[in-house]
Amino acid sequence: MNLNAIKPGLVYGLCLMLMPVSVVNADNLYDEKTFRSLAGDVRARGVGDALTVLIVEASSAESRANSSEDAGFSFGAGVNDASGPSSVGLDVESNSDGAARTTRGGNLRAQMTARVEKKFDNGDLFVRGRQSIRVNGEEQEINLEGVVRPADISGGNVVLSSRIMDARIQYSGQGWVSRSQDPGIFRRLLIFMGL
Repeated sequence: MNLNAIKPGLVYGLCLMLMPVSVVNADNLYDEKTFRSLAGDVRARGVGDALTVLIVEASSAESRANSSEDAGFSFGAGVNDASGPSSVGLDVESNSDGAARTTRGGNLRAQMTARVEKKFDNGDLFVRGRQSIRVNGEEQEINLEGVVRPADISGGNVVLSSRIMDARIQYSGQGWVSRSQDPGIFRRLLIFMGL
């Protein structure tokens, strides 16, 4: 066989036929559970997704109590003896008025990001988040958890705290300001004694 007589195109074709063929499956490139379109909705939908929570809470409570009590008791007796008639009497009266009023209020405004930790069968999402801020030696911490309906999440992936079911929002601080609000043992003892 004359190798010079073989045309170059035929050699190229033979090489292509002898190359191993690899099969590419398109179904492993797309997973419908995790796929997100670049132009699609960015709202939190599943476990691990982030969700911005806008905390706007205002609370106020007032309690009043009024009481009034009047009581009276009267007793009288008469006795006749040799010196003449005499009488004995007892009169007891009691009046009491009381009034009390308690007022308490609080406001909290913050913005934080929480993570979806669980997705329920009905599509609701359990979210939990923590934010810690340190300013001038004062550390403030916000903890939040609750259940969010997907319908309450805006297009910008934000939900109001008033739309969170079973919400638990805790705000606490540690530092000089917090310590100044907490009376010491000696002061507590004086308050207990009414001084």
